[in-house]
Amino acid sequence: MKLQLSRVSLAFLLIISFPHYGNGQKQLVVTQPKMLQATAGASVNISCSFISSDSSYTATWTLGCEATAIPLKDHLCFQHRVKFSVPASDQTASNSQAPSDETQKATITIFNLTENDSGSFCCHIKTVLQKEMGSGTGTILEVTRKSIAAVPSDDLKMSEKVKTYILYGVIGAETCVIIILLAVVIKHRLQGSSSAVDQDVQMDPSGLQYAEICKKSFPKQSRQQRKVESITYSAVKVKNQPHLTKDEYELH
Repeated sequence: MKLQLSRVSLAFLLIISFPHYGNGQKQLVVTQPKMLQATAGASVNISCSFISSDSSYTATWTLGCEATAIPLKDHLCFQHRVKFSVPASDQTASNSQAPSDETQKATITIFNLTENDSGSFCCHIKTVLQKEMGSGTGTILEVTRKSIAAVPSDDLKMSEKVKTYILYGVIGAETCVIIILLAVVIKHRLQGSSSAVDQDVQMDPSGLQYAEICKKSFPKQSRQQRKVESITYSAVKVKNQPHLTKDEYELH
């Protein structure tokens, strides 16, 4: 009974230590980062790692981890934009310097990223000699839109001052234009009213009266000479004034 139990335990340990697929291939554990973020227009590196004593292997990258996922080397959107650190599928990469049971790594670089490149990228590894196979759980790549560079606070304050000075300059210029227009309008109105008075005087001279505006006396030069005076008169237009008789005028 004890012999049977020891045999069962040994078989169990062998199964755990050397897992195989159904077709006789060993299972290989492939590790990938869960998520990466990148900016549109930049480039990104996506890596997967595994432990194997076999330094010869093939690495295949697919967009998605499904069985029907398309390899990146055959994907039209990624042609000429993907660089493999090891040859793509069906091509062997040999690392003669890799010691036994050491962690090995496969990497791809995607250039000129766009927002449409966001998705899950899965790594599939197959060793040549040990016949090991394994796939990663996929790395989710999130490509975000390129952000606008922030303007320094000092530059922002300076631009606000410049805008304020420009605004004050525009307001001052508009004020000057308005004042000039008002002055021109007032000048034309005054000239028009003066011309109207002159026309009225020329058309109706009967309504004119004269007023004394300056009187100047000259000193006598001798006793025989009379006193000489110089009087200046100005025409005055009287409107709505009734015609006065000679007696009424003398009373005025």
